[in-house]
Amino acid sequence: MKTLILLAILAGLMMFTNPPLEDHKAAVKAKYVEMIDNKMDEGDLGDALKIISKGLGSFVIDGIIDSRVSRANYVLFSLTQLQKNSEKKVVGIGIFGNVFIPEDLNISKEDLLNSAD
Repeated sequence: MKTLILLAILAGLMMFTNPPLEDHKAAVKAKYVEMIDNKMDEGDLGDALKIISKGLGSFVIDGIIDSRVSRANYVLFSLTQLQKNSEKKVVGIGIFGNVFIPEDLNISKEDLLNSAD
């Protein structure tokens, strides 16, 4: 009986802390900005050009991610999906108020840009 009560409490907690779509989009944006920063730091651009490029890149990526990232809601948890052409690729999971994107996930520029509208 105690186990059943604990499971019900856990399920309720998971339901109420399931992250919204905005959190999924923010997690993908953060991951992509991190990848852009790493690529820019590896390049030979000057500091001023790096700052400008990062700013413009973030601005463009915001609009693209807003239209390409969706959430599959399973009440207790949710999956972050990235639309590429006509298929959706799962790139993360949302649970207990957090969205987790694997460190080894490599969201390429092509994954974001080459999709059917």
